[in-house]
Amino acid sequence: MKKRYPLLIVLIIVGFLIVLLGHVSATYNQVQGRIPQREMSVEYNCDYNYQVELNTEFFTQVDDLEMKNGYLGYNKLVMPVIDPPRVKGIFITGWLAGLEGKMNEYIELARETEINAFVIDIKDDTGTVTYNSSVPSAIEVKANRKKVKDIKALIKKIKKEDIYLIGRIVTFKDPIMAQAQPDRALKLKNATKNWQDDEWVNPYIKKNWDYAVDLAREALELGFDEIQFDYVRFPALGNGPTQIDYETEVTKERVINSFLSYAKRELAPYGAPISADIFGAVTSASDDLGIGQKLESISDAVDILSPMIYPSHYAHGVFKLPIPEEAPYETIYHSMSDAIMRLTKDHSARLRPWLQDFSLNYTYGAKEVKEQIQALNDLGIEEWLLWNPRSRYTEAALLPDGGEDVIAEKTEEAQDPQTEQVEGANNIEIEDAVSMITDIKSAKF
Repeated sequence: MKKRYPLLIVLIIVGFLIVLLGHVSATYNQVQGRIPQREMSVEYNCDYNYQVELNTEFFTQVDDLEMKNGYLGYNKLVMPVIDPPRVKGIFITGWLAGLEGKMNEYIELARETEINAFVIDIKDDTGTVTYNSSVPSAIEVKANRKKVKDIKALIKKIKKEDIYLIGRIVTFKDPIMAQAQPDRALKLKNATKNWQDDEWVNPYIKKNWDYAVDLAREALELGFDEIQFDYVRFPALGNGPTQIDYETEVTKERVINSFLSYAKRELAPYGAPISADIFGAVTSASDDLGIGQKLESISDAVDILSPMIYPSHYAHGVFKLPIPEEAPYETIYHSMSDAIMRLTKDHSARLRPWLQDFSLNYTYGAKEVKEQIQALNDLGIEEWLLWNPRSRYTEAALLPDGGEDVIAEKTEEAQDPQTEQVEGANNIEIEDAVSMITDIKSAKF
């Protein structure tokens, strides 16, 4: 009898191990089932019932230079939102929007091609407001430039052509506000000193939220169909010696998402879609790139996401492409495949990427623009926006039977201060675009 006890104990231990291993295997398989497997062929479902649901999650409320202990709770509401068309749009600077001749050209482009939407600056990355805004903060810091003399007439003209109108608001990059009111500027530091940035305002300060929201509210009342928040992020400082000087446990990611959710709640009565521009690398990066933009969380805060997936902005070797800029189809396909695989049915934001229609190190023409559009079509993405900082677009890429390579430009342009301002603003945007290439090199894919 005594000799049987060791055998019985061994059998009990073996049985226990079998049960344990079975549980571990089942758990592993369950977890594996939640991890999307990358496939070369993916489908994008763009047929959403356009309803916006605000979660009961609490978002931190920020105010001035102090973090409050309280929270801003959002009730769980379902609010109908205007279902926008499958947008195929172009960006138009504020200065050019104020030139009747140029607007006539863009409207003619829309008549002759599949373009059905314009993205026009409300406030650009210089901090200037396109029209004579009545928002107190814009007046106080003298941000109004009246690039468009009669904004109501312009909107009426665009609406008459049944063109969808998106208002772009550059949010946290605002040199005018940062310099006029340094207490609202982002604080920076390095090993030897602290200082106030003269280009970026602090996303932790709620007054900066309200300025952007007030401009958006005014634009919707004027007749814009949608609000697009750009530069809704922190500056890309990477791992360099200069860093943000702000002590708080609230992460950059949470602050950016909180602002967008706050804006969406404040603008909900207008029933207009709210969109956000994000770095192209966000579709593939596993972290927030140090700028506060993470794909899954930011997609929960807006209706539409517009990744800026310009091939020229990806470092050599990304997606195993020697030079992504020279492979527009493959770059767009890989970047948006990553976004589709990550944004499951639990994330309701629609994808409407920005495509490249400008040249940096590699010349882009009709072929390159068409390849980008084809990549989206192959993924089932039916909408896009074309970016050119000077708002000059490759018409042949938009015409099914070809056409002129570039929109015909007037041989004689009015030589006035507006023209000089256009060129200056565009140069700033080009430089900013080039600097983003370095930022993407440090992304965690």
